[in-house]
Amino acid sequence: MEAPPPITGHAAADARLRRLAERRGYRDQSIAVVAKMHDDVTLAVDRLIAAAAGDGVVLRVTSGFRSISAQRGIVLDKLDRFCIDWRGSRCDPDLLASGAADPVIEEVLAVSSLPGHSSHHTGWVIDLGDDTEPFIEPGTPGYEWLTADDDANARRFGFAPRYPIGGPPIGPDPEPWEWFYAGRDDLAPFGNDVAS
Repeated sequence: MEAPPPITGHAAADARLRRLAERRGYRDQSIAVVAKMHDDVTLAVDRLIAAAAGDGVVLRVTSGFRSISAQRGIVLDKLDRFCIDWRGSRCDPDLLASGAADPVIEEVLAVSSLPGHSSHHTGWVIDLGDDTEPFIEPGTPGYEWLTADDDANARRFGFAPRYPIGGPPIGPDPEPWEWFYAGRDDLAPFGNDVAS
């Protein structure tokens, strides 16, 4: 078994971050890491965006494939920013490892996956925004279009919500902008385990 990717580079801090992430329901995705978005996803999302535009709704991909190193940068940046907000300075790895900074770690994990744990590593997941916001939310035209009639428009192009509102806790807080491509146009409603 391959060693998990580094986060801070401090063994004890990284182990604590992983333990807290797995307790939230995050799962190691590193076995499914690819080098880019799958061609099937790219074609399907292009068709989805075109269909939305045909109905007068603007959708755009704001994030697709994300490498482990890019995810590491996102997490380290959020750890720094949240620690500065919390205590006026960065959290050094010893503080992260000690458990004293667990509230900050939990705050980061509510919005970001650790490197190796992000569904974006798999090439099957997209984040959607619209013409004014980087992420669609309930009440935005894009979200309402996708989710109308039990996600009928999303399912028509093979997409399902990855972290839906009201879904089981499997990582971050609900992310209504993140959609998983399942690769078929007759998706029935399904649980989040499909994207594992």
